[in-house]
Amino acid sequence: MAKNDRSSSLGGVPIENQEAAGIPDSPIFTNPRIEMENPLLDLHVAGMLVRDMPLEQQHRLVYQQTDEGIAEMNAGKSPHRIETIRDEFTGQCQQRRDEIVERGMEPWEATNPMAELAKRHVAPGFKGKFLSPARIDKYGGETGGYEIVKDGRGDPVKLRNMPLGQMSIERVNKRNKRYADLAADAASEIKRQYLQDGGRTALSDS
Repeated sequence: MAKNDRSSSLGGVPIENQEAAGIPDSPIFTNPRIEMENPLLDLHVAGMLVRDMPLEQQHRLVYQQTDEGIAEMNAGKSPHRIETIRDEFTGQCQQRRDEIVERGMEPWEATNPMAELAKRHVAPGFKGKFLSPARIDKYGGETGGYEIVKDGRGDPVKLRNMPLGQMSIERVNKRNKRYADLAADAASEIKRQYLQDGGRTALSDS
């Protein structure tokens, strides 16, 4: 059979037979993700227009992280609580970003919102730690020995959804020493077993 445009087949069906049967041509598929504009471009994060942010950050954002998304989530909640989250935590995060990106500070030198919040609420002689809510739920409220810190109204102090816990420095040191001793014992046992299995020739590798 001669090869031409009219006699070419699609899936074994000649095009002329396909047209006679009323079968339409296959549409040209495109990737909608390539053609669709990011719907968050005209929204804001910490007052900055999303379209003015680096492309890498634009693609990682979700609606709930934008100013508009946060405002929608906080609708109906106490204005004081919204103001506290915006002014303290979000402001400090923006300050930390500016210090690292704009001023070239090292991460350990820049403002640390978590450390600042813990410093304001953890009692003297105690060490603070933000706890995983998923882990607390998994182990039936177990906080790993940390006491949940409460604010002046009796509510747990939280960073987002992570409650702040505190433990006496003395107890923390004892716990850390216990774990360090266990790790040292495990390392000693591994070395002992290695020397035993390797004989005297293993001494040169120890």
